Amino acid sequence: MPEPSLEFLYRGTTAFALIIVLFAFVNFAYQTGQGEPMIPVAALFAAGAVWLLGWFCRRVSAERSVD
Repeated sequence: MPEPSLEFLYRGTTAFALIIVLFAFVNFAYQTGQGEPMIPVAALFAAGAVWLLGWFCRRVSAERSVD
């Protein structure tokens, strides 16, 4: 099992990534209403990068606890 502090970091980054995706969706919906739909690729890329950072920390923590 991963260390508690790094598990907390994973959950925090996951929540932060979900917030970014939520804002990106709201922005997309607003832009669609204005007649200029735009997919916020940079925001979705940032959310993926944040989530991957947390996942990597969790994975490294799990590997350490096995050894």
